[in-house]
Amino acid sequence: MFHLALYYVSIFYCFQNPTDCLFFYHMSLLDKYFYYVESTIQYLSCVVFIIGLNSNIIPYSSCEDNEVAKLQETTDKKLFYVGMTRANERLYLCCSRKPSKFLSELNTKLLRIDSKCNLRSFYKLRIDDYRYINKIRDIYCKEEEVRQWLINELIETYKYPEELIDVEYRINVFSKPAFVDVVVFRYDSNKEKVPFIIFEVKPYLSGIGQGAEQLKSYLNVVPRCSFGVVTDGNSILIFDSRFEIVDDFPHFDISMLPSQIEEYEVVDFRRSKTYRLRKLVDTGHIDLVQDGHLIEIKSEDVLTINLYEKVAAGTPVETSDEAIGKVALPTSIISDPERYFAIKVKGDSMVEANIKDRDIAIVQKCNTAENRDIVIAWLDGEITVKRFCKMGSTVLLIPENSKYEPINIKEGELRIVGKVVGVIRKKR
Repeated sequence: MFHLALYYVSIFYCFQNPTDCLFFYHMSLLDKYFYYVESTIQYLSCVVFIIGLNSNIIPYSSCEDNEVAKLQETTDKKLFYVGMTRANERLYLCCSRKPSKFLSELNTKLLRIDSKCNLRSFYKLRIDDYRYINKIRDIYCKEEEVRQWLINELIETYKYPEELIDVEYRINVFSKPAFVDVVVFRYDSNKEKVPFIIFEVKPYLSGIGQGAEQLKSYLNVVPRCSFGVVTDGNSILIFDSRFEIVDDFPHFDISMLPSQIEEYEVVDFRRSKTYRLRKLVDTGHIDLVQDGHLIEIKSEDVLTINLYEKVAAGTPVETSDEAIGKVALPTSIISDPERYFAIKVKGDSMVEANIKDRDIAIVQKCNTAENRDIVIAWLDGEITVKRFCKMGSTVLLIPENSKYEPINIKEGELRIVGKVVGVIRKKR
């Protein structure tokens, strides 16, 4: 019945998504004879279903001769791998009961537990790599294998720092104590550490039905918690605070940490990207957040550039050549500290170019510019930031604010000292 259901699901998908050029591949056992049904195996497909991946189906041999059995297993494995490589977008591998040995040979870190969830498929960790063992009563139980996999995924895939994760978190359910298997915390606006996600873990392949009800009872008594997750390493259910099923739970975000971490927005004009940068006040360590994902920056991948007093985004002002400090940035943004400097912006003439008052402009040193570049320019001992536009022997320095007029000067009266390639602003 399981395989029949999968068969109809696959065919239904095929009719609903005809443009995917679906390759449907079925391995089955009928009347004790193993056979393959293949369709368009020579073509790449958007979606591939491979069903019937049971231990008694593939590899399969009715011959007792060891050499023949080995040859059949090799042939089965090749065909299995060929089927997998036909998928160029999604691959579904399905089994019932005991899975084929071929599945256990796959690197599960390349697979996901669900197509809409970022958790990688279950894998076992060495006991030496277990975390929080001082809080765990039995590190050898089957449930602990799943819990340690989950903790590792929270750290490696979802980028949660260990200080926001705990195990055996005590709560009270109807005046009786209970213990949440895994909890992820966050800090609220009052700098209070509160539960954000709670996890109920079951032994691998044991099912999650009972665990789901248990999880809901926990969510009822932890009202400030935003998500609840139950998993046995094979199946997963994720609830939000309204008990509605959702596809995934959030990745780590620096807003979950207390405020002793300074946050900055970094706008990279060359790549048209915006990053969030966090800086630990005590150590100066920096991390980058892109698309909601934390990117840890190693110390050797951080460069510093000189910071100067100010540049006018408005009327030109005088400035000093003496650096007033340093700005640290990852090498993904600047490659050579000798070719860049930073300068404080004063004024609002460039707001429509996303350069605001009190921003720090990241400047690449140069003495020439192309039309439409945003330049740092000297005018009679004064310095300003404007958009450069050359018209014959004259130059227009154009503001990006309708309140200001362009500055029209002769080319020889202008000295370019750099072009703005990005800005940094502190999150307030």
